[in-house]
Amino acid sequence: MQTQKDFQLSLSQYFAIGVNFKNSDISIRSDFSLSEEQQLQCLQMATKAGFNDFILLHTCNRTEMYGIGEPQIAKEILCETVNQPIDFFDEQQFVKTGQEAFEHIFSVAAGLDSQILGDYEVLGQFKTACKNAKRNNLMSPYFERLTNTCVQASKEVKTNTDLSKGTVSVSFAAVEELMNKFGKTPLKVLLIGTGSFGQNVAKNIKTYLPDAIVTLANRTFEKAEKLATELGYQVIEVEEAISMASEFKSVLVCAAPNEYVFTTQNFVKGNIELMLDLTVPQSIEPAIRLLHGVEVMSLDDISKLLDKTLEKRKFFLPLAKEIVSKNIEEFEEWLKVYLNRDKILQLKNTLLSIMNQCPHLMEMDIAKRNKMMNVAINQLVQDIKQKPAEEISVEHAVQYFIQINHSILVDAKH
Repeated sequence: MQTQKDFQLSLSQYFAIGVNFKNSDISIRSDFSLSEEQQLQCLQMATKAGFNDFILLHTCNRTEMYGIGEPQIAKEILCETVNQPIDFFDEQQFVKTGQEAFEHIFSVAAGLDSQILGDYEVLGQFKTACKNAKRNNLMSPYFERLTNTCVQASKEVKTNTDLSKGTVSVSFAAVEELMNKFGKTPLKVLLIGTGSFGQNVAKNIKTYLPDAIVTLANRTFEKAEKLATELGYQVIEVEEAISMASEFKSVLVCAAPNEYVFTTQNFVKGNIELMLDLTVPQSIEPAIRLLHGVEVMSLDDISKLLDKTLEKRKFFLPLAKEIVSKNIEEFEEWLKVYLNRDKILQLKNTLLSIMNQCPHLMEMDIAKRNKMMNVAINQLVQDIKQKPAEEISVEHAVQYFIQINHSILVDAKH
């Protein structure tokens, strides 16, 4: 695998690369799904490859990498981690660089690029991805500023539009499907997997189907036991849950192991009428649907059901995009200033040198003297934000300083 070369920071070197619901169905996304251990491995490989900025966002609908540098190396890291051929990844991938990549990161964080438009859960997933990057020293100060601006834009969209109003999360949509199928009558439900997503599903069941009789199972029994105690649910071991599944009306799988939880060999239909496979990779063998006649819904199936609220949300899309664009512009301005910080320092030193040659100025009140300097510095900052790089001149700012303070400088010389 190649290693990352030294890159100077600039907008053109941003990249976004990966697979998502737009270019890959759930079976393909499963091939590039990462366990927590593999996610850590991927980040460690990025560090060894020389990346300073590298975020791995892994959700049910996407496996994407954002960073500054060479996207080809990021591609190699992912393919090596999931043991998939690069040629196969090339057939499914999207690659965005420069301004396009930059805008993609903002859109994802704000829920504008979600399978369910306005899905606000992606913000939490994005923030977690950023924390993981930072723990592995893959988050420089300017990239952290970028991600913080993305979070701010997302919050503004949430506050100032109704883009996220209604059913906008898969965790709630799953429970909504239970209500559509069975109403609110007492219902025996088996929920396997009590990670963060499974917890959200369990809590939604408690809120919207309070009479449901729910049994939880998780590979780490103590984790399921803690949630069961909190919600007043029952808890069993995963192996027991698989063997007892036929006693339940509905089975929800929220864990994502590397193999099927339910296969055509271990599955017994019994009382089961509805199974929700809420994982990537899939945990319920698709053939069960055909062989046993039980209704099995995948994440993609659940997401399609949410289209009924899509038109209402689309009304707020222009405003949401405007909010995101404003935040992008603000970050781009900050980035231009950051990239030209050497010129700002050069100007400060030049102005101090001019003042040091004028004893009258050095005797002046320090607050007044700093105010004089800041006028010229602010002028340079505005030039940096608004003008092409070739037109940004420290000398111009120095002349501006001399011009606006001409009388004071003349008096000082005399």
